[in-house]
Amino acid sequence: MGYPITASAKDEIKAGVFMETSTTLSESGELNVWTRSWTHNCLEGAHSRVVVYLLGENDNHWGKTDELACGIGGIGETLLPIFDKSVKSDRSEQYKFQIPSDFVPQVKYLKIVHFSKKKDFAEYVRILHRLLSDDTHPTHVTNYNYTGIGHMVGCNVGDNVKVGGVIYEATGI
Repeated sequence: MGYPITASAKDEIKAGVFMETSTTLSESGELNVWTRSWTHNCLEGAHSRVVVYLLGENDNHWGKTDELACGIGGIGETLLPIFDKSVKSDRSEQYKFQIPSDFVPQVKYLKIVHFSKKKDFAEYVRILHRLLSDDTHPTHVTNYNYTGIGHMVGCNVGDNVKVGGVIYEATGI
Protein backbone atom coordinates (compact mmCIF):
# COMPACT_ATOMS: atom_id res chain seq x y z
CA MET A 1 0.00 0.00 0.00
CA GLY A 2 1.39 3.36 -0.96
CA TYR A 3 1.47 6.18 1.51
CA PRO A 4 0.04 8.59 2.22
CA ILE A 5 -3.53 7.27 2.10
CA THR A 6 -5.87 10.14 1.27
CA ALA A 7 -9.60 10.77 0.98
CA SER A 8 -11.80 13.79 0.36
CA ALA A 9 -15.53 14.48 0.26
CA LYS A 10 -17.87 17.39 -0.36
CA ASP A 11 -21.56 17.18 0.57
CA GLU A 12 -24.66 19.26 1.12
CA ILE A 13 -25.62 18.05 4.62
CA LYS A 14 -28.93 19.93 4.66
CA ALA A 15 -30.57 22.58 2.47
CA GLY A 16 -28.00 25.29 1.82
CA VAL A 17 -25.37 23.91 4.27
CA PHE A 18 -22.20 22.34 2.89
CA MET A 19 -19.19 20.43 4.21
CA GLU A 20 -15.87 19.59 2.61
CA THR A 21 -13.22 17.39 4.23
CA SER A 22 -9.78 16.11 3.25
CA THR A 23 -7.84 13.58 5.27
CA THR A 24 -4.41 11.96 5.03
CA LEU A 25 -2.91 8.98 6.86
CA SER A 26 0.88 8.82 6.76
CA GLU A 27 3.00 5.68 7.06
CA SER A 28 4.02 6.85 10.56
CA GLY A 29 0.35 6.78 11.64
CA GLU A 30 -0.37 10.50 11.63
CA LEU A 31 -3.99 11.12 10.59
CA ASN A 32 -4.61 14.72 9.52
CA VAL A 33 -8.15 15.97 8.96
CA TRP A 34 -9.12 19.34 7.47
CA THR A 35 -12.81 20.18 7.35
CA ARG A 36 -14.85 23.20 6.29
CA SER A 37 -18.54 24.00 6.78
CA TRP A 38 -20.35 26.90 5.16
CA THR A 39 -23.80 28.19 4.34
CA HIS A 40 -25.47 30.82 2.19
CA ASN A 41 -28.61 30.64 4.37
CA CYS A 42 -29.56 33.82 6.18
CA LEU A 43 -30.87 32.32 9.42
CA GLU A 44 -30.09 28.62 9.48
CA GLY A 45 -26.73 27.00 10.04
CA ALA A 46 -25.94 23.49 11.27
CA HIS A 47 -24.22 21.53 14.01
CA SER A 48 -21.93 20.11 11.33
CA ARG A 49 -19.98 16.95 12.13
CA VAL A 50 -17.56 14.66 10.31
CA VAL A 51 -16.37 11.14 11.14
CA VAL A 52 -13.38 9.53 9.42
CA TYR A 53 -13.45 5.73 9.22
CA LEU A 54 -10.26 3.67 8.87
CA LEU A 55 -11.10 0.68 6.66
CA GLY A 56 -9.12 -2.38 5.63
CA GLU A 57 -9.49 -5.22 3.16
CA ASN A 58 -13.12 -6.16 2.38
CA ASP A 59 -14.32 -3.01 4.18
CA ASN A 60 -13.13 -4.30 7.56
CA HIS A 61 -13.67 -1.50 10.08
CA TRP A 62 -10.40 -0.84 11.98
CA GLY A 63 -11.34 2.38 13.69
CA LYS A 64 -12.90 5.81 13.47
CA THR A 65 -12.58 9.30 14.89
CA ASP A 66 -15.13 10.78 17.26
CA GLU A 67 -17.62 13.19 15.71
CA LEU A 68 -15.42 16.16 14.82
CA ALA A 69 -17.30 19.44 15.19
CA CYS A 70 -17.34 22.22 12.63
CA GLY A 71 -20.69 23.90 13.35
CA ILE A 72 -21.83 27.12 11.73
CA GLY A 73 -24.59 29.70 12.03
CA GLY A 74 -26.63 31.39 9.34
CA ILE A 75 -25.22 34.60 7.86
CA GLY A 76 -27.75 36.67 9.84
CA GLU A 77 -26.72 34.95 13.08
CA THR A 78 -23.14 36.16 12.58
CA LEU A 79 -24.35 39.76 12.48
CA LEU A 80 -26.23 39.44 15.79
CA PRO A 81 -24.54 36.64 17.78
CA ILE A 82 -26.95 36.16 20.68
CA PHE A 83 -26.04 32.66 21.89
CA ASP A 84 -22.50 32.22 20.63
CA LYS A 85 -20.18 35.22 20.20
CA SER A 86 -17.83 33.20 17.96
CA VAL A 87 -20.49 32.02 15.48
CA LYS A 88 -19.37 31.98 11.83
CA SER A 89 -21.17 31.16 8.60
CA ASP A 90 -17.97 29.76 7.07
CA ARG A 91 -15.62 27.80 9.32
CA SER A 92 -12.61 25.54 8.92
CA GLU A 93 -11.03 23.22 11.48
CA GLN A 94 -7.95 21.01 11.48
CA TYR A 95 -7.36 17.91 13.61
CA LYS A 96 -4.37 15.60 14.03
CA PHE A 97 -4.47 12.06 15.44
CA GLN A 98 -1.71 9.53 16.04
CA ILE A 99 -2.78 6.03 14.99
CA PRO A 100 -0.82 3.18 16.64
CA SER A 101 1.86 1.95 14.25
CA ASP A 102 0.74 -1.71 14.47
CA PHE A 103 -2.69 -0.75 13.05
CA VAL A 104 -1.43 1.43 10.17
CA PRO A 105 -0.56 -1.45 7.77
CA GLN A 106 -4.10 -2.83 8.17
CA VAL A 107 -5.71 0.43 6.97
CA LYS A 108 -6.25 0.37 3.20
CA TYR A 109 -8.50 3.40 2.75
CA LEU A 110 -10.34 6.18 4.59
CA LYS A 111 -14.04 6.97 4.41
CA ILE A 112 -15.46 10.41 5.28
CA VAL A 113 -19.03 10.80 6.56
CA HIS A 114 -20.59 14.28 6.93
CA PHE A 115 -23.80 14.98 8.84
CA SER A 116 -25.71 17.55 10.87
CA LYS A 117 -26.29 16.77 14.53
CA LYS A 118 -29.37 18.17 16.24
CA LYS A 119 -29.08 19.53 19.78
CA ASP A 120 -31.79 18.55 22.20
CA PHE A 121 -33.80 21.06 24.21
CA ALA A 122 -31.73 20.37 27.37
CA GLU A 123 -28.56 21.55 25.58
CA TYR A 124 -30.22 24.86 24.70
CA VAL A 125 -31.35 25.27 28.33
CA ARG A 126 -27.73 24.69 29.50
CA ILE A 127 -26.49 27.32 27.01
CA LEU A 128 -29.12 29.82 28.16
CA HIS A 129 -28.26 29.12 31.81
CA ARG A 130 -24.55 29.74 31.14
CA LEU A 131 -25.35 32.99 29.37
CA LEU A 132 -27.58 34.27 32.17
CA SER A 133 -25.28 33.19 35.01
CA ASP A 134 -22.01 34.52 33.58
CA ASP A 135 -21.45 38.27 33.45
CA THR A 136 -18.49 37.88 31.10
CA HIS A 137 -20.56 35.95 28.52
CA PRO A 138 -18.20 33.32 27.14
CA THR A 139 -17.16 33.76 23.55
CA HIS A 140 -17.78 30.10 22.78
CA VAL A 141 -20.58 28.38 24.69
CA THR A 142 -21.14 25.24 22.63
CA ASN A 143 -20.27 22.15 24.65
CA TYR A 144 -18.80 19.61 22.26
CA ASN A 145 -18.49 15.89 22.94
CA TYR A 146 -15.49 15.98 25.28
CA THR A 147 -14.92 12.50 26.67
CA GLY A 148 -12.14 13.37 29.11
CA ILE A 149 -9.85 10.88 27.37
CA GLY A 150 -7.12 12.25 25.16
CA HIS A 151 -5.73 15.72 24.72
CA MET A 152 -6.53 18.52 22.28
CA VAL A 153 -4.23 21.48 21.69
CA GLY A 154 -5.52 24.70 20.15
CA CYS A 155 -9.16 23.54 19.75
CA ASN A 156 -12.32 23.77 21.80
CA VAL A 157 -13.09 20.09 21.39
CA GLY A 158 -11.64 16.97 22.97
CA ASP A 159 -12.13 14.32 20.35
CA ASN A 160 -10.28 11.03 20.24
CA VAL A 161 -9.65 8.26 17.81
CA LYS A 162 -10.77 4.71 18.57
CA VAL A 163 -8.82 1.93 16.89
CA GLY A 164 -9.26 -1.75 17.61
CA GLY A 165 -11.54 -0.98 20.57
CA VAL A 166 -9.00 1.28 22.31
CA ILE A 167 -9.27 5.09 22.54
CA TYR A 168 -6.00 6.88 21.74
CA GLU A 169 -4.84 10.40 22.45
CA ALA A 170 -5.70 13.09 19.90
CA THR A 171 -4.04 16.42 19.28
CA GLY A 172 -5.78 19.33 17.54
CA ILE A 173 -3.87 21.80 15.42
